[in-house]
This record gives sequence, structure tokens and C-alpha cells, in this order.
Amino acid sequence: MEKIKFVTQRITGLIFWPLVIVVVPYIVAKVGQSFGLWSAIDSQYLFNPVAFWILFVVSRAVYAVVFIAVDMGIHKIGTSKGFFWFAPEREYYSSRPDPIDQSGWIVGGSAALFIVMFYAELAIRLSTMTDPPYLPASN
Repeated sequence: MEKIKFVTQRITGLIFWPLVIVVVPYIVAKVGQSFGLWSAIDSQYLFNPVAFWILFVVSRAVYAVVFIAVDMGIHKIGTSKGFFWFAPEREYYSSRPDPIDQSGWIVGGSAALFIVMFYAELAIRLSTMTDPPYLPASN
């Protein structure tokens, strides 16, 4: 039974990871495109650059949060319904007391959010096939 579980864990991993890394960002970008969000933000670049950069950063941050939330939701639903046979969550065992300073979480979470924001921009540009206005025009 352990060999079967090992194989099915790998198969569900092959389903899960492309889903959360490729499909979800594409769908979220297409939803934004269907509402005209990305083109509306891009159109601000020449007329109001300050508004463009504010909207640009805020929209990518919201995109990143939605992307992460949907991925976490898919993982939670998949494991609760028994579809994803991931290894069970392990409890944290340590003889050391928990650290009091939690600033590492703030720095790590901020860094992860910025990384996902850059990934969001890449996903938006690839899925909508639009050139970013902040780059020089291609000849």
C-alpha cells in the first residue's frame, strides 16, 4: 500500500503544481483582462504616471494575494476531500522555546509578496500578450 500511496502522491503532485503555478495565474490574469483592468491601468502611463505606478503596484499586490489565496484554497480543498495524497502535516517538535522575535516572518512574507508581484506581472503580460508601457517601444 505504501508504494501505491507514493505513486499517487507523485501523480497528484503532477496535477497540483502545474495547476497552482501555471493555470491559476493565467485564469486570474484573464479575469482581470475581461474586466479591462490591465488596459485601464496601462492607459494611465502617459497621462498620469503617478496614478499609473500606484495602480500598478496595488493591482499586482491584490493579484498576488488572490493568487496565493486561491492556491491555498485548492490545497485545502484537495487535502480535505482526500484527492491530494500529500504527506501529512508534521507537528513541530523542539526542546527549545519558541522565539519571541517574529520579525523574520514579516521580512520573509514581504519578500514572498514582492516575488509573487513580479510573477503576477509576468503572468499578466504573457496571458494578455500586451507589452508593458514602461518599457521602450520595440521596433
